[in-house]
Amino acid sequence: MKVLVVEDQSMFNELLSKACRTHFSAACVVVSAFTASAAKALLQQGGYTLMLLDIQLPDMNGFDFAVEAIQIEPLLKIVGVTAYCSCYAIYRLSRSPLQAFIDKSIDTLDELWRAFQAIDAGENYYSPPVAALRNELNTSPTSFKKLLSDREITILCRVGSGQTDEQIGEILGISSATVKWHRKQLMHKLELCNHTELVFYAYKKGFSVL
Repeated sequence: MKVLVVEDQSMFNELLSKACRTHFSAACVVVSAFTASAAKALLQQGGYTLMLLDIQLPDMNGFDFAVEAIQIEPLLKIVGVTAYCSCYAIYRLSRSPLQAFIDKSIDTLDELWRAFQAIDAGENYYSPPVAALRNELNTSPTSFKKLLSDREITILCRVGSGQTDEQIGEILGISSATVKWHRKQLMHKLELCNHTELVFYAYKKGFSVL
């Protein structure tokens, strides 16, 4: 078995690598990477069956990299780890190829063992804080997933990143006037009074991180 640990913080990288060596057999080979580009180069060498993937990498978003990783290794199993378990992160998770997701700021190694066991059994695994947010996102009538279109969610993410109407329009290929109209729709649907409240909402739900 060959495992790739992709985590930019040295301490967490070492901890996750040791956890893999402890859980799996002595024949397990664990390789570390600290960036998406380094991980991509390693995956292209072939032979990896499992990847532990930090979602906040210095050169690429982990959810986006997971899609590329599966294109390289279609049978690769991926456990996502994050220190920013937000509603938007769970939304991204629902559209990603990850089989398991762990909140490294709260969860213990026991949750990682459970994730490994679930994946071995061909199942998905979400740690308790992840599962709670996932349930909220899927069932709450006031969830942004229920209220907003895909386009509006994309624009809310850009708003959360602090981009102007002109910048958003240029990236998405639409006019700044159209972006402004979408902002008004966002405030209406989310029952927010002004742009400041919209930015705070985006920050609170994690749109500013991912």
